[in-house]
Amino acid sequence: MINKDFLSTISVLYVEDEDLAREKLCKLLTKLFKRVDTARNGKEGLDKFIEAKNSNSPYDLVISDINMPIMNGIVMLEKIRDIDSEVPFIFTTARSESENLLKAIALNANHYILKPIDLQDLIAKSQAVCEKDYFQRQLQEKQKEMENFLGAINNVAAVYIFNEDGEITYANESFLESIKYTQEELLGKKLEDIFHPEISKSIIPSIWDKIKSEETLETIIRYNNKDDESLYFSAAIFKLSGHNDEFISIGFESTEDVIQKKEFNKKVMKSFQEFNKKESNYKKEIQELKAKLMKFQSALVKLQKDLQAEKIRNQQKESQLAAYDSKALSSSGRTTDVLEQKSKEIQTHIKNNRLLKSKNEELDERVETLERELQKRGSELESLKERYQIKIKEIKELEKKR
Repeated sequence: MINKDFLSTISVLYVEDEDLAREKLCKLLTKLFKRVDTARNGKEGLDKFIEAKNSNSPYDLVISDINMPIMNGIVMLEKIRDIDSEVPFIFTTARSESENLLKAIALNANHYILKPIDLQDLIAKSQAVCEKDYFQRQLQEKQKEMENFLGAINNVAAVYIFNEDGEITYANESFLESIKYTQEELLGKKLEDIFHPEISKSIIPSIWDKIKSEETLETIIRYNNKDDESLYFSAAIFKLSGHNDEFISIGFESTEDVIQKKEFNKKVMKSFQEFNKKESNYKKEIQELKAKLMKFQSALVKLQKDLQAEKIRNQQKESQLAAYDSKALSSSGRTTDVLEQKSKEIQTHIKNNRLLKSKNEELDERVETLERELQKRGSELESLKERYQIKIKEIKELEKKR
């Protein structure tokens, strides 16, 4: 299947001495390839190849006739191979000549196409040889990157390799320097020989289970060096690709102080998170208390207003009652019926006055209750503020320790 996107990235040099054939095929190839340059003979083709190479815009593919004046295709390919041993090369020719075919094969020509050229066949073969060359270059670049990467790791990390029996088969200089063994002394030793004695034997099988399942184990391992000194390494351990029975450990030395500091930082972060959670709850509780306080204050104001209004009404009724009493005393000459009637009215007013006084006392009691509740809520609010300030001081002290 033709990959037009891939072909659009390919630069082609087409060498053909017949003008009509060269122009016709060049026009067709230009629709597919990124760039198509032409030459009329091998000498001109070689010059263009060298020029493109020197200008850092080399050709990805050369398509050339064999039989041409001045310099034929075979000679041109010989000279190109002195410059570039890998560039893909396709020959086109009107004759099938075994001698030329053998020379082309010896010069690492990729294909040999007879004229008249089948365009679909030419494009398919061009794509195939360019893809092969492209992927080979990509693989070489990746291998080079991997070599550089491994070289960089080898310079800064402690690396050792061991087999499925736990025997060490390789160790780099960084690990040997830390563990204080020579390569000869360390090779053949088992992991248990260099692990610290305090590492539980029951943990080792779980390590094997994980790395044998092709998982990467990231952990901190404690070793004993040749001088019986403890060493800590933060390491990644995994199975080597393409090796059924070998595993690699890549680690960085870490002191016990560093480990303790990491644990302390974890605790600080946990405490900080817990404090933030408590602080949020405190703030929420304070807001709720403030809302309740405002509600109580509003109710208290209303009750005070009601109480004042009720006192005014009571005063008015007491004044009216006093007026009735005065009137009753001054009108002793009235008839008995009038006195009895006024006496009843006085009794009624006295009764009402007692009720009003009772209601006033009840209102006073409610006001006192609300004032006590208000004082209680105010005390709770002050307590929460004090606890909030204490927590702020605690977190600042923790941050200073970090």
